[in-house]
Amino acid sequence: CAGIVPTSPAANGPGTVGAPVTCGGIHVRPGDIVVGDADGVVVVPLDRAEAVLESLAAVRAAEAKAVAAVEAGATESEKVRRIMAAARIVQAG
Repeated sequence: CAGIVPTSPAANGPGTVGAPVTCGGIHVRPGDIVVGDADGVVVVPLDRAEAVLESLAAVRAAEAKAVAAVEAGATESEKVRRIMAAARIVQAG
């Protein structure tokens, strides 16, 4: 929908309110939750709202842990450290 400005449907006849739409390849149905900010837009189907809210608690906790680690001086995650420790180093030449 970027760059599209909705106008009154009166110029083209009666419009429809409460109908499903597709915008940018994403289907949005009446009752869905649509949230947007400077980083983007997310559409949560109403029937999945409770599950999404439950999973957000884990996301927020992980983000808080990552922020605390960076504030404490970390430059990489624990997962990256494990991968690097297990990696085989090959030197050219």
